[in-house]
This record gives sequence, structure tokens and C-alpha cells, in this order.
Amino acid sequence: MKPANTRRGPSYLAITSVVAILAVVSMLMIKSGSKEESLEAVTDTDLKTKTEKVAGGSSPADILESKVDLTGDGQVQPKLEYFQCVNGEGGDSNNIPEVVLLHGAAFTKKNWLESGILRDLCDAEDDEGNRIPSVTALDLTVNANGEQFLKAYEVLVKEKVLSGSPVVVVSPSASGKSVVDLAEMSKSSGSPQILRGWVPVACPAVGSASKTTLEAFKSMKIPILAVYGDQDRTGEARTSPLENYAGAESKILEGRHPAYLDSPGEFVEIFFDLFVIFE
Repeated sequence: MKPANTRRGPSYLAITSVVAILAVVSMLMIKSGSKEESLEAVTDTDLKTKTEKVAGGSSPADILESKVDLTGDGQVQPKLEYFQCVNGEGGDSNNIPEVVLLHGAAFTKKNWLESGILRDLCDAEDDEGNRIPSVTALDLTVNANGEQFLKAYEVLVKEKVLSGSPVVVVSPSASGKSVVDLAEMSKSSGSPQILRGWVPVACPAVGSASKTTLEAFKSMKIPILAVYGDQDRTGEARTSPLENYAGAESKILEGRHPAYLDSPGEFVEIFFDLFVIFE
């Protein structure tokens, strides 16, 4: 008869092996999970992403959520919520301006976040490793006109959300109304120049704008990169007037009316085509 303790030997080794395997698996799961961590709410008005080091590059910028009060006469909404990442001190850094993202009638600022476009714009670099100084996704209603957009911009500057330098505005669909209104205002009131560039995505306001209003963009030397989806039946009609009168360049993405959401990666890639104009 074998000693009793000889029967426990294999079981002890098996348990030891299983523990070792589980330890390795746990380490791999932790390592993999770090790449998929989601947004973490810090406070009701301050949301910060957990980020990881980008191999061979700079660390990703934090994305914060906050809001400002829109007080005073003529404001279109009492508060303006936003997501923002900041890569520098703001302003026109390395000839790359700050970027402001608006949204269409059926969407909110969260679509820029959930689509990954906000993160990708925050982390994108040009050939020389330069990044956009700041990217801000606003929850500004599509009912805002040019004057209300201008007032919101001034509040964001006052609260040091934006630097005060002219910005590139991305305006999907109905949100383009406020930008077209800015061009109309420039013809008569001599309003402050807050636009450095414009990326309209199939904006209906373009189709109803006058020739002289669209020509105002060219007079103000505002570069325009007009985008629409190849499945959007109205896209070309809302883009060609900008090409004809405002000197816009156009890009067609694979997708429907919100083509930037259907082809987010391609949208981010072509975005830097606009910055080439500034060089």
C-alpha cells in the first residue's frame, strides 16, 4: 500500500497549475480591459475619460463634460453643455485652429463622443505631429441663429472654454443655419470674425441662402470643406452652391444624410484636408 500522502501529490500540482493559469488569464484580461474602459462620471458637470498611452505617440487628451450659463437677452437656451478635449493652450497653435462641433436636429453632442469622432479628432496629428489645440462638441440647439451663436461663442470665450481666436465650425444639417446667418450678418453689421473655417454637412440653409450671402464667405476668406453622403439625395444640391459661390471644396463620404456618422474614420481623415489650406 502506498503512503497516503503520495495520493495528494498530483492534486496539489494540479491545483498549483490551475492557480498559475488563472493568474495569467487575469493579467491578460486586465491588460485587454484597459483598452475598453468607458467614460467615468466625476461630477454632474465634469466627465473625464480614462486613457492609455498611445504607442509611439503622445498621451491622449482627457475629454471633459461641462456647461456654461447663457444669460442675457436674446439667448436661445439657458445653459450650454459641451464635451471638450484640450491639447494645448488653445488659439491658433502651429497654424491649426480650435474646432467646434455642432449637431443636427435629431442628434446631440453625445453622438460625437459615441461615434468616436471626438476622440479621434482629439488624438489626430498632422505630418509634423501637431494636434488640434481643442475640440469642443456643443449642445447648441439647431434653432440658434447667427447672433445667438455669436453670443454663445462670446460666453465660451469669457468662461475660458475657447481662446477667442477664430474657430473651425462643423455644422451637420440644420445646425448650418447659424453659420449661414453669420455670413449674412457680416454684410451689414460688421460682426466679429469668429470663423477660421467651415465644414458643413448637407446643410439645408445653404439651399435657401442668397448668392451674395454665400459669396460673403469668400470675401471673408473662410475656407470651406463641404461634406455629404453618397446616399443623401439632397447632398449635392446643398453643396454645389458653396462650390459655385463660396469657393468651397467638397468631399463625398459613403453614407446617408449624417454621412460623418456612417463613415467616421474617413470623416476624420479628410478633416485635415481643410487644414492644408491654412499652411
